[in-house]
Amino acid sequence: MKRLMLLVIFLGIFVIGFVLFKVLSKETGSISINSYPQKASVYINGELKGETPLTVNSLPFGTYEILVRLEGYREYKEEVKLSSSNPNALVNPILEHAVFTLSVDSSPTNSDVYVDGVLKGKTPIVIADLIANQSHLIEVKHENYRDWKQTISVKANDSLNLFAQLEPITTELIVSSVPDKATVFLNKSEVGKTPLDLKDIPEGKYTLTVSLLQYETYTEDIEIKKGVIVKRDVVLRKTKYYISILSNPSGAKVLIDGIEVGTTPYNTSSITEGKHKIHVELDGYLPYETEVIVVQNQPTVISINLLKLP
Repeated sequence: MKRLMLLVIFLGIFVIGFVLFKVLSKETGSISINSYPQKASVYINGELKGETPLTVNSLPFGTYEILVRLEGYREYKEEVKLSSSNPNALVNPILEHAVFTLSVDSSPTNSDVYVDGVLKGKTPIVIADLIANQSHLIEVKHENYRDWKQTISVKANDSLNLFAQLEPITTELIVSSVPDKATVFLNKSEVGKTPLDLKDIPEGKYTLTVSLLQYETYTEDIEIKKGVIVKRDVVLRKTKYYISILSNPSGAKVLIDGIEVGTTPYNTSSITEGKHKIHVELDGYLPYETEVIVVQNQPTVISINLLKLP
């Protein structure tokens, strides 16, 4: 009887010890996740657990799907199995940038392509390693053409085709005047009337002249360069004194107060107020003489029909 009692006590102690062992040695483990870069979201079996670096404890033994996600980077997936032989798992991914493919062509071809200021090559070109979901500045450059620029942002694994139609760099001169229809000269050569837009002018320095009857002449030294638009808005001032001498036929020699000043048709605002002797002559025609009085703000106009000599 005594032996039976000892056996029962022994069995009781064994059962209690076994239960305590099971309670104290739960079949759980942990998974520690870190990443480069950090602050990536961690999902275990589809459930968000936090951001790296992260340790998740008290996980029952079994298989787990680990997903690490960070904007601008490719998702990282790994299957982890916890067991008595591997109760603590480590997951340390180095995340790869999410990328997209960019194709660039241009007219003219063989133009330099820059991405965020870095030369990538010449058109046509395919660039397959650009970081997705970020802004990128694309520039296309070619000598004697204006730079082409565009900012892009593309999703991961997508592709984008760009075509840059480059504009030639030209010289340009724009001249307007008040009043309009004034005659424009470059280095004394007439080039048109206002409003005027001239392109493809040879580079260099010029004297710009804007002239209109009964208005003071506008003169300025300018420089023409490629890629630079020279623009002038000229307000002409009315002349105080003005004389116009016309003849039929034209081309007659004009003398004012005995000094030869030009040929008909002759116009000038460089004349003083008061009396002036006008002499007009042309071979084969009778000379013409008259006296005029130039008055401020009153244009003086002389129109002559020359008489042919017999």
